Amino acid sequence: MMFDRIRTPLTRQLVVDQRIAAALGQAQAAQTAAGTALANAQAGLQAAQSAAAAAQASVTTARAGLSAAADAADRAQTAAERWEEREPLNQNSPAWAAWRKKLAELQAALTAAQDARAAAQATTDTALSALRAASTQVAAGQQKLSDAQAALAAAEFTATRAQQAFTTAQQQAAIAQEQLAGLDAQQARITAEPLDRADVQLAADEQTAAVLAARRDRHDLRAHRAAAAADRAVTLAAQDAAVAGLATLPGEIRGLTLFGRYPDLAVVAAALDALVAAAAAQRAKPAGQRTDDVSAAGASLGAMLIRLQAALAAAGADLAAAHKDLADAIAEVADARAEWD
Repeated sequence: MMFDRIRTPLTRQLVVDQRIAAALGQAQAAQTAAGTALANAQAGLQAAQSAAAAAQASVTTARAGLSAAADAADRAQTAAERWEEREPLNQNSPAWAAWRKKLAELQAALTAAQDARAAAQATTDTALSALRAASTQVAAGQQKLSDAQAALAAAEFTATRAQQAFTTAQQQAAIAQEQLAGLDAQQARITAEPLDRADVQLAADEQTAAVLAARRDRHDLRAHRAAAAADRAVTLAAQDAAVAGLATLPGEIRGLTLFGRYPDLAVVAAALDALVAAAAAQRAKPAGQRTDDVSAAGASLGAMLIRLQAALAAAGADLAAAHKDLADAIAEVADARAEWD
């Protein structure tokens, strides 16, 4: 009976080791799936960016065609107006008939030029619509990529912790197996017939030594726990100070002019609100009773950083596109102004 009581907790450690191994396998599978999802998101974003680049090229070509068609229509309009001013006074003369014929030709050319300009405008509108749709796809692709990056970071964090737990469990299982082997040998020696008093005394001495060693271990463990509690209190205080510095950031993010344009900003603001609220709820408790997950908070901040970087990249791309559109508009106005020089 004594040996069974000693053997039971050792056997339980082996069962726990199997459960931790299964948890590690699940965490690694989730990490692999998250990596695949990230690769798919990257490929999708690249395809969307390629489509947007092609759409931008189409817009540039269409705008060039529209500019040329508008110039041609303006020239045809000017030619027709100037020819009208040259109408002969005698409408019954051959000169007036020739003038009237030429005017009809110029008006027909003007109509054709205006039709060409309308067609070029329609082509440009279609190209701009395609560009807007492509830009929407790029924004959606960036959002998916940001979500996939955050999911992969969380999966990697979980897999790392599972690996650490598995390594610790393996070490504990190896110790338990050694102890079980020693226990079996000791039980066989003590219960062997005929009874050997010297062996019994030796086993009693070993058990006494084991009890004393366990008592020392418990004392050391209590001291370690006290030190760990003190370290955790310092860590929590540092976390409280860091989170307190973020308290006003959600409002600042929501106050940005382009807040509604980039969905990542709303996600980060909401996540910061949750982080600040959770820290505030824990701060009122004694350090020993707090259940803050410092590692999870760090991982959450890492995910927020990725989203903010994605929003910055999207804003940079939009600014570059706006700059190009403005430059094109300036060039068109400059060309139009040149007609008066």
